Amino acid sequence: PGLIALMDDDAVPWTTRRQAALTLGRLGPLARDAVPHVTARLNDVQADDPEASPQLWALGSLALFGTEGRDATPAVINLLEAETTQPLVRLACLNALSQFRNDRSTAALSRVLERRLGEDARSVDVELAVGAAEALGVVGAEAAAAVPVLMRAAQHH
Repeated sequence: PGLIALMDDDAVPWTTRRQAALTLGRLGPLARDAVPHVTARLNDVQADDPEASPQLWALGSLALFGTEGRDATPAVINLLEAETTQPLVRLACLNALSQFRNDRSTAALSRVLERRLGEDARSVDVELAVGAAEALGVVGAEAAAAVPVLMRAAQHH
């Protein structure tokens, strides 16, 4: 509870809040009650300093939770697919989704890969496609449903 309180307190320096969130993630099953609190930080946007972004440290925490963080899947997918989400935050979303290892996260990773393979893809699209493919690789055999899109991606220039 003390770590949750530190993380949730906007008056606490961001470095302390980040460490509290990451520690909760490292505790995994022992801190499962913190997942909704960490997930709520995905709504906190801080544009001036990417390193201090609550979205980034919350996504890092959720990734550390692994499958224990899977209740955050819908929120992470929404953040990933929002048009206003910054590329660095989207890459962090891919990492978190790869750790949740569920059908919804695998489907979202597959969609990112499929959408980013356009002929006129910008470098950020290619980076996200590569990130999605790598994330599916992290999921491993549990991402078998993504094999067709991975095969198409392997043939893409």
